[in-house]
Amino acid sequence: MNNLKGVLRSATAMFLFVGFFGLLVYADETREQKVERLIKELQDEDSGVRVNAAWALGEIGAVDAVPALIQALQDPDSEVRVNVVWVLGQIGTPEAIKAAEGAVPDLIQALQDQDDWVRRTAAVALGKVGESATAAVPALIQLLQDEGMDVRASVARALVQIGTPEAIKAVKDTVSVLIQALQNQDGIVRGNAASALGSIGESAKDAVPALIQLLQDEGMDVRASVARALVQIGTPEAIEAANSAVPALIQALQDQDAGVRGNAASALGGIGEGAKDAIPALIQLLQDPEVGYRATEALGSIGSDAVPALIQLLQDENAEGDVRANVADTLGNIGSEDAVPALVQALQNQDAGVRQSAVWALGNIGEDAVPALIEVLQDEKASVRVNVARALVQIGTPEAIKTAVSTLMQALQNQDAGVRQSAVWALGNIGEDAVPALIGVLQNPDSNVRKSAAWALGQIGTPEALKAVEEYQSRQ
Repeated sequence: MNNLKGVLRSATAMFLFVGFFGLLVYADETREQKVERLIKELQDEDSGVRVNAAWALGEIGAVDAVPALIQALQDPDSEVRVNVVWVLGQIGTPEAIKAAEGAVPDLIQALQDQDDWVRRTAAVALGKVGESATAAVPALIQLLQDEGMDVRASVARALVQIGTPEAIKAVKDTVSVLIQALQNQDGIVRGNAASALGSIGESAKDAVPALIQLLQDEGMDVRASVARALVQIGTPEAIEAANSAVPALIQALQDQDAGVRGNAASALGGIGEGAKDAIPALIQLLQDPEVGYRATEALGSIGSDAVPALIQLLQDENAEGDVRANVADTLGNIGSEDAVPALVQALQNQDAGVRQSAVWALGNIGEDAVPALIEVLQDEKASVRVNVARALVQIGTPEAIKTAVSTLMQALQNQDAGVRQSAVWALGNIGEDAVPALIGVLQNPDSNVRKSAAWALGQIGTPEALKAVEEYQSRQ
């Protein structure tokens, strides 16, 4: 779990891969039928099926499945429990949080789980419940003695969110203990204490003077953790101190320890525009397989000053595909119109990851990208045209949607099954405006395309769409 983002991306990729074929098998399900099936799968003998079911319920945002998910917190498999608790937090709507109030006793029990990730995420879930989780305060206070620093930090944040006098006092006591730990002879203890204080956030503001002093620590990893913590605490005094640490953080990006490099990149990202001197070093860090994603996040936070160098790297044919995909993601986060031509060009890249990131980035930039995208719709490659249409769908303006529907309808006639399938998925994401086109797709000679179109119509759920699905089912 050292690379949580990477783990979640991998898990999401697995879910989408399995889910794609599941959509073909269950294309005719209503939402209610799907939720009912997934709830049953939470009891499956195969732990992998249970994990996928939890993820699927989270993707749907199935508030009505919350009781079943809470029951699954008792699952004997720790991986299932981890995913279930995470999904409860991911559902996260007001309705889901309200429903989670009834889960407090089960979440309190989960605080005793042998798996530290389950304990930590149970604390996070209790924090989201807020003041209605008052009953959990004693158990959370007890967990402030947990051997895991990450667990203790999550518990302290949860206590702040619950906000009772008893909870706040416990957090203050914890902050005092952590401030003392900043003086520990062991550099690992000092660094962990700083990270924990940062995770607590503004409620750890009393630690700022001690953290500022620790910016002079002999350990580069400690200094990086301290700078990141100051950014997370976020008071003016803390931010000013973090800004003064930029030169040292740039140096830390070259450290042999991946944790030090990652912490330094995160701290620079938290500083934002004030860390623009770090742009060259962060761009170089994009090629780091262990913490490159941290550089992506940091450059996105620094903003427009990073765009020229990022465009240059995106166009570098010698750069690895993963690196160029990270660059495209970063440009999308920044949202600069200056990046549009380079991102449009990236739609033709041979690497699927680069193309997918370029689509997302252009969609995130929005209306400013529409003219350039429409121009690329003349590309001779159908796969490029479909990627452009997906970006137009993501932008979602009337002009973009109208153009996308026309292009995607043409793509349905392509000889490549993958192109046809991508076109159907894109049409399904358009929503009600795509219903007439999707109804026409129900006559497509490719059975997989027809099934996907039926699923998309069922998801859109208008009377016209549901009638078409019913008629399609009657013909099968």
